[in-house]
Amino acid sequence: MDNFNLRKYLTENKATTNSRTINETGFVSPEGNLGDMPAVPSSGNSDFDSKFEKVLDIASDSYGTGEKDLLDGVENVMNLSSHFLRVIEKYPDKAITTIIPPDGELEVAYLEALEAADAEDNQSALQMMHDRAVEYWKLFMSDKSKKFFGL
Repeated sequence: MDNFNLRKYLTENKATTNSRTINETGFVSPEGNLGDMPAVPSSGNSDFDSKFEKVLDIASDSYGTGEKDLLDGVENVMNLSSHFLRVIEKYPDKAITTIIPPDGELEVAYLEALEAADAEDNQSALQMMHDRAVEYWKLFMSDKSKKFFGL
């Protein structure tokens, strides 16, 4: 019984305010719902923003598991976008579905977000995805967010 983690138990069983908020909204931030964050401005394309948040949600698996997963999800999106950008630069003639094969929910969500970006080309759309993830990352790594996430 020495290994019992009360915080983990309360979060996993949705017994804390934060875990209930995560379960209800999907995202938690110092300001509340991720979509309400004034520090992450709209891209000006609401379809892209909502599709991007879907990618972030899938990458973070944040529902009911804790705020740290959201931060991990942002990092996952940044890393994947960087990887896809490197592949596009190396193989500019390859189809985007070869670079991001729609094998799973995350890949399909990525492709939908790239399409919603309405960019001139796939590289520009991926760069938008990467830049947006960087905006979230900077917000989460701010002093206020470090305290909120217990980092």
